[in-house]
Amino acid sequence: MTKQQEQEHYRLVKSFGNTRVIHFKYLGPTNHRGSRVKLTDKWFGQSKTIPFDYSFSSSYEVAINWLLKNGWNVSGMNSEDGIILIGDWSSDKQLKG
Repeated sequence: MTKQQEQEHYRLVKSFGNTRVIHFKYLGPTNHRGSRVKLTDKWFGQSKTIPFDYSFSSSYEVAINWLLKNGWNVSGMNSEDGIILIGDWSSDKQLKG
């Protein structure tokens, strides 16, 4: 690798920002409650359980819709691992409740 390539790789590595991760999990219906989706922010130790919105077909769509409606900056997701990437670390965005 040339010195120029090394410098280019260094700049690229330094350009990546840190993202916040929200975990989501489908919770099936019980005798007393309908289906829900649980959102968890492990960094802040908070979680929120929201009702499943049947206008969507999957738990990640329900979770992303709720986050967007509540002003979160969603930048990506991985449905297989149950994670949603948040593009900033705004302290005013918390999963209270």
